[in-house]
Amino acid sequence: LGSMSVVAVSPEGTPTTRPTPSPTQASVPTTSAPVTPSPVTSPPTPQPSTTAPTFSARDQVIVDKCGLLPEQRAIQISRTISSGTSSASEFDDPDSSRSNALNWVINDDEAVLCADDEDR
Repeated sequence: LGSMSVVAVSPEGTPTTRPTPSPTQASVPTTSAPVTPSPVTSPPTPQPSTTAPTFSARDQVIVDKCGLLPEQRAIQISRTISSGTSSASEFDDPDSSRSNALNWVINDDEAVLCADDEDR
């Protein structure tokens, strides 16, 4: 834009021209950029394991046949057998014949009995 002239009338009544200054860019106040706080980092959240537990072949048979984990099956068999005898304390002695028989049924018997098996 160039300069412009404004026509004014003098006190004597004659027109005069006065130059008008070119428009200037208004001064814009500058502001500093807002300060963004640093993100707070926290330790990573542990993710649950999605892998299935690893079983021995026997443990897998127990899970498949009885629908229980081996430890759950052992507890059920122990309760079932000890509830049918008057001398349940004999199962507390690891050297007793009853305790040895119970351990064999739970850990070694190839039939892999479940506590609710009625035909064995």
